[in-house]
Amino acid sequence: MKRHALSLACLLALAPATQAAPKIYGKLNLALQQSDDGTTARGSYSEVASYASRFGIKGDSDLGEGWGVFYKLEFQVNIDDDEADALDSRDQYLGVSSPAGDFMIGRRNTVFKEANNSADLFGDVEGDIKFLFAGDNRLGDNVTWKSPKWDQWQLGATIITGDNSKQKDLEDGDEGYNLALFYGDKSLKKQPVWGSVAYESGVTGYDNMVAVGRVAWGDWKFGAMWQNTESTTSGDDESGYMANVAYLMGPWTLKAQYMASDLYKLGYTKRKDDDGNKLGFQNSTSLGVDYTFNKTTSAYLWLTLAEKPEAEYRDIDVQNDDASYLALGMIHKF
Repeated sequence: MKRHALSLACLLALAPATQAAPKIYGKLNLALQQSDDGTTARGSYSEVASYASRFGIKGDSDLGEGWGVFYKLEFQVNIDDDEADALDSRDQYLGVSSPAGDFMIGRRNTVFKEANNSADLFGDVEGDIKFLFAGDNRLGDNVTWKSPKWDQWQLGATIITGDNSKQKDLEDGDEGYNLALFYGDKSLKKQPVWGSVAYESGVTGYDNMVAVGRVAWGDWKFGAMWQNTESTTSGDDESGYMANVAYLMGPWTLKAQYMASDLYKLGYTKRKDDDGNKLGFQNSTSLGVDYTFNKTTSAYLWLTLAEKPEAEYRDIDVQNDDASYLALGMIHKF
């Protein structure tokens, strides 16, 4: 008995040496904004906007022999919500690292989202590509695998099980699948090229294919994306594209992005009015300037203009007009 107690004490003493302390982190993204969401009844209005402000905890543990465990629990803080609905779930998963790659289960971005978001210069704000393109999915009941990197190449796959609420709402209720191939460095810091291609089948009612590329040339950065989307209900498909450019001048970054998409013809939209009526748009232009103070704090000014769809594709319950958003904000990370 004493021998067993001594062995247990030794194991407990060794445990902290193999497990890193959990890290608490966060990001505040707040802006003063003048908005016209395209509903003529409401018109232009001012607001305080919170764009995916978040906090979380993450950590990992070394199991030895090339194996490990890691986790993340992240929440979105809706600082601008006047109904006190303060928290939403973001990435929340448990993972195992191995010589064959990383395996994760829980709630997280699909590998398709990682691909089609990878060149977006206006992510999280009103110029985000999710407003015109399907595939922006962070879903529970998620099983994801990311391969080790071979030189600059990496594979990824995601399965969304049939028990996920958005899959159960579909007519057949089947699982959804993602497969993606990545190349290079998304930040363009280690090397000046990034590319990704991905396919998504049967996730939230759409099949998607996407190709993305980024390149750095001196102080210039260029990005482009093309995507095709098919409705699993009607079998109809539409496509669209995005192109952007950024220019770095010391702490300043000037950037512009244009995207056009026919997905509104399939009924796809992420925008709705206060009564839940769909607000579709066929293209979006964003112009912005960022100023970086240091690694944790930056400020920005941007303008996004969105063009209303053709008349036959607008919701009959609302006068869907052009939209515009002008914001002055700050980001602070901790």
